[in-house]
Amino acid sequence: MMNVYAIIILVALLVDYLLNLVADTLNLRAAAGQLPEEFKDVYDAETYRKSQEYLRTTTKFEWIESTFGLAVLLGFWFAHGFNWLDRVVVGWTADTVVRGLIYVGLLMAGRFVLALPFDIYSTFVIEERFGFNKTTPGTFVADRIKGIALA
Repeated sequence: MMNVYAIIILVALLVDYLLNLVADTLNLRAAAGQLPEEFKDVYDAETYRKSQEYLRTTTKFEWIESTFGLAVLLGFWFAHGFNWLDRVVVGWTADTVVRGLIYVGLLMAGRFVLALPFDIYSTFVIEERFGFNKTTPGTFVADRIKGIALA
């Protein structure tokens, strides 16, 4: 049986997921198929069409990524992964601050590893398809290393 805090967290996670899904769906529906008259002198029709296609592609990819992330989070939670990780980390040090830092660091590392394939696909497939990618694999790796160092 879940306690009241677990239920509140679960409901908040699901409501957040659903609200984002609804907002994205509404944004996609509102995206005009043709260039509005007001923007005829700002954009050309082909650039606008390409931006709308990019919006649809990235939004649908974000749905996949967020659904996967929610599924992993809920799976880890219901498989008692947070308790397991806590038990593992407790054996490493008696200092509660260090233990907390290690615990959060391991969670962040797990999130980083799980997000990496999505980041690679987004950068080297989606961005490349629309001509936005100027990143080389070396720059991508260097950026990720810098991000880890800053974290």
